[in-house]
Amino acid sequence: MGDAPSGNPRPAGIRENRLAAAVGRMFEEPEVFRKRRTRAVVVLYKDEIVAEGYADGFDAGQIFPGWSLGKSMVHALCGVAARDGKISINDPVPFFQSPNDPRSAITVDMLLRMTGGLAWEEYGDATRWRTIADYNRLDNPLDLRAGQQLIIPSGTSSATPERPPQIVPLDQVT
Repeated sequence: MGDAPSGNPRPAGIRENRLAAAVGRMFEEPEVFRKRRTRAVVVLYKDEIVAEGYADGFDAGQIFPGWSLGKSMVHALCGVAARDGKISINDPVPFFQSPNDPRSAITVDMLLRMTGGLAWEEYGDATRWRTIADYNRLDNPLDLRAGQQLIIPSGTSSATPERPPQIVPLDQVT
């Protein structure tokens, strides 16, 4: 890898052979029925990327869905920041503080619990909030109350921007 992306020299004390072997092992499939299916590994040490590896067909230019992994990491980092007094999970989210913005009541805790009432880019286009609104029989997303719970029709396992999830009205679910 040479120098880390910052341009700084690699941190001292890295055992290059052991690091390369450890990254390589992450792509092995030691069990037949419990596959790892590792797609990418990035190793940080002293704030520098010191190793990375990608499965066949994957590379650093791709975006990888992280789902629960990303959520778990964000929760852990928010917990550390709260413990250190840098944030309070009961504080409003700072980027929704414009006057008259109904999202200004959304707290860090609501986002961590996924109860902030925000649509996201699961469908490849955040403007397609209409899918979620229709599923919950909503006419206007600004009518949502902070903390209001919604049913989110998940498209993470099969939906793509070209093939959105199939939505079944609640009264038709058997």
